[in-house]
Amino acid sequence: MAGKETFGEFLRAQRLRAGFGLRAFAEAAGLQPSNLSNMEHGRIPPPQDKETLDELANLLGLRKGSPERAKLFDLAVAGKRPDENRAGPER
Repeated sequence: MAGKETFGEFLRAQRLRAGFGLRAFAEAAGLQPSNLSNMEHGRIPPPQDKETLDELANLLGLRKGSPERAKLFDLAVAGKRPDENRAGPER
């Protein structure tokens, strides 16, 4: 695939690296398996709240301060849909 890695692609790669199947990871994260699949395939946007991203990172074994954890958060922000930023960017 050409282009930059998406949140979903990174999430899936990290989930598989951590040894989780889709259903097991979804259950541990409190997500519906269909929603996790849709997130991994870019059909729904990544979560934007810090608590959910922290939970996903912890389940994946991404240590605080690690480049992988920072990448998870950065890709989540990059994957945000334009209509989610109703107030507009800060200046």
